[in-house]
Amino acid sequence: MNDYLLDTNILIWHLRGKDEIVKLVEQLAEKSRLHISVISRTEVLMGMLPKEEKVTKEFLSSLATCPVDKEVADLAGEYIRLFRKEGVTVEIPDALIGATAAVNGLTLVTLNLKDYPMKDVKKYQAI
Repeated sequence: MNDYLLDTNILIWHLRGKDEIVKLVEQLAEKSRLHISVISRTEVLMGMLPKEEKVTKEFLSSLATCPVDKEVADLAGEYIRLFRKEGVTVEIPDALIGATAAVNGLTLVTLNLKDYPMKDVKKYQAI
């Protein structure tokens, strides 16, 4: 069984009811355990409207939440440092989400593969 880490953009589009994303999340949930990073949780919560609070928190609570621990933080810092040497900017949230996937052996489901140039991160391009 392959477990998945849902990127922030997947969570947002699922909550907004985008058909393709809702179907994808439902299909993945049927056969796998779905996870999110605490970073994605923060990003989603900071952008929600008051009327969306109940549904958003219920959805997020239905997913396993992966913390940022020392191993994740160290790997994220390594990603940023290594890619900077190559002239590639990896944003801190993306580095932490990518490191969360790598450390926990999860496949990252995202709409933006370009945000995750890390070769050791298993990725699934949604749509």
